[in-house]
Amino acid sequence: MAEVVSQNPQLIWAPVATNAANTVYEGCIVTATSTGVNVLGAAAGIGDVTGVPCGVVVGTSRQVELYNSTAKRNSITSIITSNANMTVDMMGIEGEWGNDKQAYVQIAKITPETLIRMPIYDGAVGTAPTASTVTAGASATGMGFNTAAIDFTTIAGQTTAYCTKGLNMGIYRALSSASTTTHTVDSPFPYATAVGDKFLISNIRAFGTSLIQFDATASYVENDAALSADYYFVDIARLFLGESGKEYVEFRFNVYQFLPVEET
Repeated sequence: MAEVVSQNPQLIWAPVATNAANTVYEGCIVTATSTGVNVLGAAAGIGDVTGVPCGVVVGTSRQVELYNSTAKRNSITSIITSNANMTVDMMGIEGEWGNDKQAYVQIAKITPETLIRMPIYDGAVGTAPTASTVTAGASATGMGFNTAAIDFTTIAGQTTAYCTKGLNMGIYRALSSASTTTHTVDSPFPYATAVGDKFLISNIRAFGTSLIQFDATASYVENDAALSADYYFVDIARLFLGESGKEYVEFRFNVYQFLPVEET
């Protein structure tokens, strides 16, 4: 799940958007619409600005929590009709919304200065990225290696290789190649690469302005996203690939993502 790791984020309550039966999850990034907040979702287009990141959901107004087994966290669905308002007990809403029986979420507000931590998965919650084994192309000078085809074509300067087995274990390098099988670096690994070494290849930069893609609920980063046409712009503070199943990235949304749009 996504979480705000900046100190003392502003917490507010917001209704879940009622333009449809929208489901919002704890730990997802939401965007504001005219009827409430909804999941930001995966980017559609280059630096998708159809929705501005508004906050990270930290709780819901349901009196009885509703666990979603697919998303592996609690969720809440918007209530659209007045009669339906009485079928689910709500509680804990504060401020001007206190007397409402609609579905609400508490969110930690996001600004361009907000530092966010998101887990990195491969296609589904809990599915850790897989390291690739060096099959050929080993380099005595640490300048590259070949693997079986990975799930995406790397982007020079955007993709990171992290060694999980071999003399370079624990070391990160930015790839300079654009391939699914042949991987090269401009800054060499300090030791020779060898057949049998393993590298986790992630389409996320280790630091600086990066392209990034989320899952459909904006709760985790898709490690194998192609990033050829659909992505957000973020500024990476930390990329951690050092423990299988616990990979994560810390980032701030680039100010570009806060350009004004007409939200519906």
